[in-house]
Amino acid sequence: MIKEHMLNIKKIFKLSFIDLKKIYKGAALGWFWIIAKPAVTIFMYWFLFEIGMKVGKPINNIPYVLWLITGLLPWFYISDIISTLPGSYRKYSYLVNKVKFPVSIIPTFMSLSRFLVNIVLTIIVIFMYILILKRYDIYYMTLIFYMIFMFLFQTVVGSIIALVSSVSKDIGSLIKTIQTPLLFLSTIFWSVDSVNIKLIKNMQIFNPISYFANGYKDAFVYKIHFYDKPKEFIIMFILFILIMYLNKFLYKKISKSMPDYL
Repeated sequence: MIKEHMLNIKKIFKLSFIDLKKIYKGAALGWFWIIAKPAVTIFMYWFLFEIGMKVGKPINNIPYVLWLITGLLPWFYISDIISTLPGSYRKYSYLVNKVKFPVSIIPTFMSLSRFLVNIVLTIIVIFMYILILKRYDIYYMTLIFYMIFMFLFQTVVGSIIALVSSVSKDIGSLIKTIQTPLLFLSTIFWSVDSVNIKLIKNMQIFNPISYFANGYKDAFVYKIHFYDKPKEFIIMFILFILIMYLNKFLYKKISKSMPDYL
């Protein structure tokens, strides 16, 4: 699978741009929706927590809405991956049926198209921090690590989801069911330090969504580099290796018979 990706890097980028164009094709406002959808989501959560429930207090002298945006940034990408990749092989079934097409790159270029959108959103948030808080420092550089690692991690996870979903549509339904719980059970809206239950704290160490959300918060708010948390990184790296091997196993089992399922 790695060899297929290395030999088709140009094809992956080309297809990711084509896939990105398909997302907004036919929309009168076009690329405006890249910003509009996340902006509406952020406003909804901000209104709920700060205006409605009155629990949105400044954190580390950062307005709650900016702190909230920081935690939601990785979620926008992750939620796109787990909601769209289950149907990736069905969407591009005409590529799967091509004899010589490397089907393993289909989830990858779809993931890359969503990641490009996330890069744009992250740049916008960086400018917001600079313009509103006059904050610009070396800690923004640690975002590069979290963004690249998040892309690799979620692409492999998305590939597994895509493979299993090509055999059974139930996986897509299951993911839609658990998507909201995944959001609220991860440390996007709350801090693990505010919880006194040890089991919940330990569970968050193995939660990739919490790892990346906390990583973005560390870079923007708490001024912590990724290498200052070696334990969390080692756990995520081991988990990444394990899901890579699971992806490899499933790809060998499913890829050859995939056209029959589709």
